[in-house]
Amino acid sequence: MTLEDLEQYQNLKREIAALDGRLSREERRAREVVTDSVRGSATEFPYTPYTVKIKGTAVRRIKNVSRVRHLRERRRADAARELAALEEFISNVEDSRMRQIIDLRFIQGMNWRQVAQRVYGSPHYEDAVKKRLYRFLKCPGCPESL
Repeated sequence: MTLEDLEQYQNLKREIAALDGRLSREERRAREVVTDSVRGSATEFPYTPYTVKIKGTAVRRIKNVSRVRHLRERRRADAARELAALEEFISNVEDSRMRQIIDLRFIQGMNWRQVAQRVYGSPHYEDAVKKRLYRFLKCPGCPESL
């Protein structure tokens, strides 16, 4: 498990929330009645023109709801797989403090100061929390200066 994998979880949650909002907007739009008017004429002479109003739902909007719903379900399945992998990774971590750090930061979405407050009892240990996680992950792209 890499730092990028851990950070991806919160992004997936935000993406699913955005898709949920988009789906509800599309469903509202699909329920709207669409009206249009066309011109016609009588079938016999003098072929008098008249206007006919047409009401209904837009098929394109209904198809769009189906597409967005499918996309959301696929992303939810991806997030569920990722969450399962993350929980498996966390359960295999032997150090209790490290499990807390990973859970608070990546599952619950707290910032580093909040994690430091919960784990060490003081927000001033923010760098210590980061350093501990980076060392645990042996992260090649992580800052060494911490």
